[in-house]
Amino acid sequence: MNELSPATLLEQLVATHQAHPHTPIDLPDSLSVQNNLFDALKNNVNGAPQHVSRPYTAWITDLVRQSGRSDHEAMAQWTLGLAWLHYDPRRALTHLQAARDYYQKQGMPYEEGRVLVGMIGMMGQLGMLTEAERALATAKRQLRPYPEYVGWPGLYLNESDICRRNGRYQQMIAATQKAEQTAQQHHDHAVEAMALINRAVGHMMRGEYAPAAALLPRAYAIAKQRDIPMLAGWTRINLARLHTAQGQFVQSLHDLDEAQRIFTDAKLALDQATVALEKVRIFDALHMPREALRTAVFAAEQFHKTGVQVESAEAYILAIRLALQQGKLNKARRLIAAAQPPVAKASPVEQAWLQAYMAHPRLQNSAAERHHAREQAEQAAQKLGAWGAVREQIEVRLLAAALAETVPSAERIEQYAAIARDAEAYHYLNMTVEAWLHIAAHLPPPQQIEPLQKAVAIIAEQRRQMSVEE
Repeated sequence: MNELSPATLLEQLVATHQAHPHTPIDLPDSLSVQNNLFDALKNNVNGAPQHVSRPYTAWITDLVRQSGRSDHEAMAQWTLGLAWLHYDPRRALTHLQAARDYYQKQGMPYEEGRVLVGMIGMMGQLGMLTEAERALATAKRQLRPYPEYVGWPGLYLNESDICRRNGRYQQMIAATQKAEQTAQQHHDHAVEAMALINRAVGHMMRGEYAPAAALLPRAYAIAKQRDIPMLAGWTRINLARLHTAQGQFVQSLHDLDEAQRIFTDAKLALDQATVALEKVRIFDALHMPREALRTAVFAAEQFHKTGVQVESAEAYILAIRLALQQGKLNKARRLIAAAQPPVAKASPVEQAWLQAYMAHPRLQNSAAERHHAREQAEQAAQKLGAWGAVREQIEVRLLAAALAETVPSAERIEQYAAIARDAEAYHYLNMTVEAWLHIAAHLPPPQQIEPLQKAVAIIAEQRRQMSVEE
């Protein structure tokens, strides 16, 4: 039995257990063989569809019931945490925390560090950013004596995710480069693809579309070649985001439909909710306001029900913006109230967004309220700029400028002109148009022609691109 590879041995044990569930499980005597067996077990359930992981989790659960050993219980908790990773993050984190507690109590830093690597991503997804930073530092410290550890790529990948959620995009890109390098050293194709996706996201958040366009096809090729459906779907989501930013909306919908198909086939419920969230942006860009708002609220509520507060916050922010744009002020106020709990657990970017939308001109009823709201919007814009959230900062600058009633017209025109230049430089065409229209509104009629012509030219080009796509 001991001559078999850990993966083959595991398959035999699980198959025997399925055929004879009441027969005692016969483990090898060697502790090192058992450890290799459990490593194979974790690899098989990590990120796997539930129908694939279910026989393995049943096997380890029955093993614990049979042996009563605390080390087997810790391994079962670790395995269950990985099995629930993409289906119920809160439940996954509970299992992983139980495993971490055991290894910490037993003075096993290597095992504790390895469990923490998985916990970091779950903490970030659940909005526990302070805890995630602490866990990241502990994991690095515990694993530093083990440079041969094959999970270093995953650790750096989780670090990049925490940097993204904290709005530190340059640090995010640096972490993904470490993840890719170490993944290639360890022949970890899944993490290599994820590192490429995350680096593309970091570049997109900085308005750098060319490197993102080069990275995403590489990630998709790896995901398809290695048959990793979750990564194939997420690559298509990020291609959709890139195409949306470039005004290619029909192509974005094709990308999202393909992602939806991939996630549905793999029964990845949370990722299907993410596709819904992405479609909101497309509906908005295609001037389908009712569909956009309805889908945004649906996505926010779905994420909230599953305990994924960060994505829930993102969806609520989108829904608030859409409600404000459509003049549904009472609905916007209700959404702002509903968004408070998830946003409190989200990144500083989402928190600054909510601060800005609470300061929206349409929600202010007096000059004093508008003055205070302008201060809030300007503070939010400064925070977003400091975190490198360029697109978000430009939109909030537009809100702040709209609240600047007491500022002389010449100064407000210069504010909008600066916004127009920055928006156009990053290819945020809708905001460029909005800025030019505001400039025209503050000029006497004879001088309105030039800014209006610039706005019309951008709109005409957008429509021309959409016609070509259709």
